[in-house]
Amino acid sequence: MFIDIEYPRGSKRIKRPRAVLARLPIMLGSNKCVFGGKVEAQIATMSECPLDPGVISSSKARRRSFLVEEQPSKNRILVKTDGLKEIVSASVTS
Repeated sequence: MFIDIEYPRGSKRIKRPRAVLARLPIMLGSNKCVFGGKVEAQIATMSECPLDPGVISSSKARRRSFLVEEQPSKNRILVKTDGLKEIVSASVTS
């Protein structure tokens, strides 16, 4: 994000056009990303793996993946069935 700044210094007015206000990480594959809306062949020509998921954040040239982890609810009975062995099991998390 950029901002135009103008401020007084003594009797002069100092202008700084397009001063950096903030740097925001963007999600790869989003509409603000250079890979957003591209097909796999176009992404491959840009020296990027077309099989990479689009849920990666790029910040300071580092990539961070967001992993989805399922957390079981507390104090609930979870029932699992195994159809091949015909086994039913239940567990409670606390």
